[in-house]
Amino acid sequence: MRDDAFVRKFRIFLRLMDGRSRTTLDFEDIRIDENITKKTLLRDLNALARIKELSISVYSQDRVTFYRSSFKLSNEKQSNKACKKCKKLKPLTNEYFYYKRHSIDRFDDWCILCVRKRSLKWQKNNGAKKRMYQRRWYKRNKEIVNAKRRKKYSEVTA
Repeated sequence: MRDDAFVRKFRIFLRLMDGRSRTTLDFEDIRIDENITKKTLLRDLNALARIKELSISVYSQDRVTFYRSSFKLSNEKQSNKACKKCKKLKPLTNEYFYYKRHSIDRFDDWCILCVRKRSLKWQKNNGAKKRMYQRRWYKRNKEIVNAKRRKKYSEVTA
């Protein structure tokens, strides 16, 4: 492998090390710097994905291909994490962070309190939209909801 190809693949791998899911658009600056085609970039990404030790997963959603690495430099388990919103350091448990499948540590970047604040703010600012979503969901799932209600009522009265 030539030196420039090695450096290019190493730059791509370093970009994947943060554990976030990335598309080919996230590597556009490397593609322009190295003066390569999109086809070469895809070939490099797929070549890296075939290396088992790097543990790069490739998956597609809505016709977009994502690349993500779960490679970790240390075997030590992280015990604390700083929330990206409030910047407070909190224990890395289900009590403080929601589960996030595509994150390297499997937890969300925002703590549960910040996520709840964001959700309540959205609900406050978009009350009509929220009610519309709820009504539409109920119309689509009316039979299921009524069956559950009948079952619960029969258990209570029995």
